[in-house]
Amino acid sequence: GRGGKQKMVREELAKYLNTTVKIEATFIKESVSKGGKFKTVLLRQIFLQETKTFVTDHVWISSNVNFFSNLKANTKITFMAKVETYTKIKNGKEIIDYCLVHPICIKEMEEK
Repeated sequence: GRGGKQKMVREELAKYLNTTVKIEATFIKESVSKGGKFKTVLLRQIFLQETKTFVTDHVWISSNVNFFSNLKANTKITFMAKVETYTKIKNGKEIIDYCLVHPICIKEMEEK
């Protein structure tokens, strides 16, 4: 990238578009979407579990899974999710970015 700015697009996830990946992440909080229709979950420090490849510093995922409601902040978790694209507006421009959807097999990681 130019100027060393943090890349907003999660290019590491692009390689896995439309496939299911196993993720390690740190749970931060559960929230409710702007319209109040569904729960969203903020996760930080997202890694691909198999390769320990860093993907992004944070991701919001939609969730209808109650599992997250019982987690404390900063709990490390693993889960499977599908990689998809979405469009966001940044400085008046449409940008295609990558997201994780349909989280399943969510587990707390054992503290080592």
